[in-house]
Amino acid sequence: MRRTLMMCMIVALTALPLLAWAQPATQMPEGRSTEGYLIPEGAQPRESTFEAMPDRDMVREAQIALRDAGYDPGKIDGVMGSKTQAALRKFQASQSLPQTGRLDTSTQQELFAANTPASSRRR
Repeated sequence: MRRTLMMCMIVALTALPLLAWAQPATQMPEGRSTEGYLIPEGAQPRESTFEAMPDRDMVREAQIALRDAGYDPGKIDGVMGSKTQAALRKFQASQSLPQTGRLDTSTQQELFAANTPASSRRR
């Protein structure tokens, strides 16, 4: 009896995904195509607010640029530590950027633009 019950459970667990896969696709309403069905017509994609984590080389370059600009990022090690984040916040404040302490795109642009050879000559 136990063996029969186990076999039935195994067959049922194996067949369940196959049965779900074999279900007929839902029919589209007459006169409608699948194009734009899930996304409203004329909808625009939202800009991503996700910023990728900077890699060690990028953080190291930012630490060097912060140090050269007069902000203390701590040890130049490519690690986004608390001193580097504090230096970034101070730099962001001086550039009227949101003070996030993150190395986002706008901070990178300002930080690396501030440390170009042409900008060093203007000082």
